[in-house]
Amino acid sequence: MHLMVYGYGPRAGIYMLQDVFRRLGLGQDAHGIELVRSVLAGLPKYHYAHWWVSGATELVHDAALVDTFLHPQDRAYSVPEVLAFVERCGLVFAGWEDNSTYYPDLWVKRESSLGKALERLPERDQWAVIENLMLQISQHCFFACRPERGFVSVDFSGDGWLGYRPVLHPEASAEGKGDRAKIALRKLDVAVSGVDVFFLSQVDGKRTIRDMIAEPRLASVAEVSRINHAHDFFSRMWRLGVLFLER
Repeated sequence: MHLMVYGYGPRAGIYMLQDVFRRLGLGQDAHGIELVRSVLAGLPKYHYAHWWVSGATELVHDAALVDTFLHPQDRAYSVPEVLAFVERCGLVFAGWEDNSTYYPDLWVKRESSLGKALERLPERDQWAVIENLMLQISQHCFFACRPERGFVSVDFSGDGWLGYRPVLHPEASAEGKGDRAKIALRKLDVAVSGVDVFFLSQVDGKRTIRDMIAEPRLASVAEVSRINHAHDFFSRMWRLGVLFLER
């Protein structure tokens, strides 16, 4: 299943106002809509709701206003609550739709003190930290499946990753010249260089990472160095959502 639930951080101000309107006894009618618009027009500049309202152009429509502020059952989730929800239903969490939102790679320099501290954390804790630090997740879009499907998470800790087949995100584009290239995906620009440019050029959805490492054109590069480069490149591109990985 592909699922979506609201994320709490950017919507915190919405829930404060929902509580206000519930206590005022507002209904989904002309009076309720009028009062909601009046309250929004008079909100202090520092109110958390401005973060959401300022970019929500759909609120010019009454239906969107009702859905946002006068909804009878609207619940947001944090990362730990999403995972607990899935597991409580007897399902297996099968990954995020967009890894870049949850992993540190997009937000934190790996060599920084914070980056090094995050590397020591389990993935689930990394996701929760990034959610609370960056406050960018207004929706959690993720996959879940039944246990009998035998889903196994992507894992770069052993050597199984050598058998993955990388696939470029269908919305991503890659341009390069010489030993430098740039990958563009939505608002994401990722620069790669050196051996990584070669690995990128080999991504066709058919070749495994092991095949790419064994490519004769890389014979001048020591095998250990090839493996280390491949590990860093493909794990990073996967966490950034640029590549999908098939078994």
